[in-house]
Amino acid sequence: MAPLVEQGLKVAACIGSVTANKNQGLVVEAMAHLRDVPVGAAFIGEGSDVLLEPARALGVENRIVSLGYQDAAAAWLPLADMLIVPSKTEGQGLVVLEAFRAAVPVLASRIPALEELVEDGASGMLFESDDVRSLAEGIRSMIALPAAERDALATMGRQRLVEEVTGTV
Repeated sequence: MAPLVEQGLKVAACIGSVTANKNQGLVVEAMAHLRDVPVGAAFIGEGSDVLLEPARALGVENRIVSLGYQDAAAAWLPLADMLIVPSKTEGQGLVVLEAFRAAVPVLASRIPALEELVEDGASGMLFESDDVRSLAEGIRSMIALPAAERDALATMGRQRLVEEVTGTV
């Protein structure tokens, strides 16, 4: 993540093995729509190096970092300014709960499993699934939020984690 921070970019982390279902390529595409926004993406997960070639092709390779598989991927979350979950489908969305625990704001695709965890505008933000423009606008909106509002999202996310763990809503 250091190369992104050294460029003065905000860091959007994306955690998970690279698969068609996890849809990390959408984040690379979104970076091409955000050339005027100081943000880059850090991919943590098995196979993340395959995202570097599409990033080169789109001319955004300087905004992409591939960290590959990490034993404790969630330990990287506190270094991020947001977590992006671009999945087309999800079982439980554990990475969202890990971001909530780390008090990192979440931007997730609008799919049933993630909508159960992320209340749009309260405990995070949602974007239309598999829609690069919607994702890019979500990233732009998250970056534009004043620090207090981003902190409020993170605080509500942490509260949502407590609700999930205790079973209270």
